[in-house]
Amino acid sequence: MTNLFYMTILGSIFTIFLMAFKNILIKKYGGVWYYYIWILVLICYCIPYKFDIGDWFRTTKFQQEYMNFSKHEITQNIVTIHTEQNDDDNNNIIIPVNQYDNHAIYEISAKQILLCVYFTGFILFLLYYCIRYITFQKNLKNTTESVTNEVYLDCFYKIRSEMGIIENVALKQSDMIHSPIFVGILKPMVILPNIDIDMADFNMIIKHELMHCKRSDMIYRFVAIMVHIIHWFNPISYFMLYHINVACEYSCDEILTKNMSEDSKIKYGNMLLNQIEYHTKNNYYTATWAQNNKNVLKTRISIIKSDKKYKRVSITLLFLCSTVICSNFFSFYKINGNVNNQVNYNEEKNLYDNESQQYSKQNNIQMIHKHFAQILTEHQLKHIEKFQQDVKYNESNNIKTQTRELTESEKQRITKLRYEYIEKGVRPQNALSTIPLDTQQFYIDFSNRVFHYPERELTDEEILQLVEWDLVVEYANSLQYHYNIGIDDITEQQAIQTAKQYVEKLFDADTQNLKLYANYYYDSNIQPDGWFIRLYPEGDMPYELNWNYAVWIYEEKQKQYITVSRSSQNYEYEMINESSSVINDESWLYEARAIVAQKLGKTHIQYASIINMENNNKIKQNTVDVKVTMNDGSDYMVCLYYPHKTLKAITMPIQ
Repeated sequence: MTNLFYMTILGSIFTIFLMAFKNILIKKYGGVWYYYIWILVLICYCIPYKFDIGDWFRTTKFQQEYMNFSKHEITQNIVTIHTEQNDDDNNNIIIPVNQYDNHAIYEISAKQILLCVYFTGFILFLLYYCIRYITFQKNLKNTTESVTNEVYLDCFYKIRSEMGIIENVALKQSDMIHSPIFVGILKPMVILPNIDIDMADFNMIIKHELMHCKRSDMIYRFVAIMVHIIHWFNPISYFMLYHINVACEYSCDEILTKNMSEDSKIKYGNMLLNQIEYHTKNNYYTATWAQNNKNVLKTRISIIKSDKKYKRVSITLLFLCSTVICSNFFSFYKINGNVNNQVNYNEEKNLYDNESQQYSKQNNIQMIHKHFAQILTEHQLKHIEKFQQDVKYNESNNIKTQTRELTESEKQRITKLRYEYIEKGVRPQNALSTIPLDTQQFYIDFSNRVFHYPERELTDEEILQLVEWDLVVEYANSLQYHYNIGIDDITEQQAIQTAKQYVEKLFDADTQNLKLYANYYYDSNIQPDGWFIRLYPEGDMPYELNWNYAVWIYEEKQKQYITVSRSSQNYEYEMINESSSVINDESWLYEARAIVAQKLGKTHIQYASIINMENNNKIKQNTVDVKVTMNDGSDYMVCLYYPHKTLKAITMPIQ
């Protein structure tokens, strides 16, 4: 509907321009040009596309984002979230998503009312023109008969042959009309008034009417009428329809009189005056000749008299450029100037075809989100977001997040019921439970981040609960801000999994058979507050004869970091005697860069430098610290054993 509004404004701009400067444009560029330029106006009324002229000068990447919903982001209703922190009242966060009846959110918007009014008007105008045409055809059929005058027929067939018209155009006469007309697309015919016509006038009349046939003017006028019906609410479209009909006459006059002698042009003008005069006295029905008034007649006579050869290329290009420039003021779909970045035609077409559905869907979703904003607190939204982050984290680490896969039938029903939820206001009757009542119940195991699906198929009620939860999550993610999940929100299981992941990645260690010790430290004198995880072989502590691994996960300046370290009393290393020999040895830098690139996959390295080493022999140490700085400004602190350059520890941001 919005694009229709833009199109009617753009079309109206050019309609008003052509109306205002009609005489000047026709005098300078002729009736034929004026006839064809109206096609550009019809395009402005019909096609909601624009040329993004900026793309001729810059390279842009068209991105069309689609909203994808994973199988875990589809779960909802009244949800009780059990948190790991103490709330002011209790440890449960109640999300009363279902505090409305089935149709409370489904409201009629102003846009929907306008849409109904528009389509009502469209149908009424379409019926009006259809009834008017059917009535005209019926009356014409009852009053029309074939021309029997042999002289007329011979002249008619001769002219039709000379003009190269292959359609079987019939010549008929009727008492209903009072000036010659050409009608019909599938069955074209020239219809004359039932009067005697001078043969000189007859010859010119037939040429004029057959010229309408040759150029398919009836199709042109039919398209103009349809555009007028589509834009029935725009009064400018009435003038557009009228001027296109008149432009057809201007064009025919110019083509027929272009190579005529002066005497022939005078006769053509007299024939035109004779027909207009007769019609004025017998104003019974409006068609072709009947649409003339004094101003139109004056313009037609001036076209007939003109011997000017028109140059139309520059003005046509000017109109095309004006269309491109004007279209960029409206929110139409783009046609990129850079051909390398043009959008796939089928994707654009599908987007255009579904435009009205998308507007309706977005409007309903906005109302649903508005309802969520009234009933959900920031504290609740924080834990909803945290829950989703945990689910995605577990998925990435191949941790089970659902008891079974959804069937194809259930997925199809989710799509269907999501549509009914948004478009028809269908709502679940009961709450989505977080407490298992029996094994055949659908619920969320909130503490373990697991979606529990029963072995049977989910019911429609349960799927509606899924859809509603999905919309709650969608609303939480759509906010312009995100809640910062602190280090204390990381669960022990997540901390252990993170520690194992980095130990395996950095040291190629098998963590399956290692013992675990995990604890969250507050006010530690050694490390900032956070998780400490130790991985060691069974029976090895406290002697650390084999490799032991220590991992710290902590937070500084609202950023999360991890330090991964290993140690063993059996590892042979040496103390650094001369720091200068290390500082001047660039192989330490190469090794640190290689570890960051190969072990962690971070290849965008800006530079590396040795730190924490004085250029003297007072400080005794057995490791070399190298700071590896990335292009994004983040730092990786790599600690290497001396002299083998093997990795002892690394500190880095968690991204």
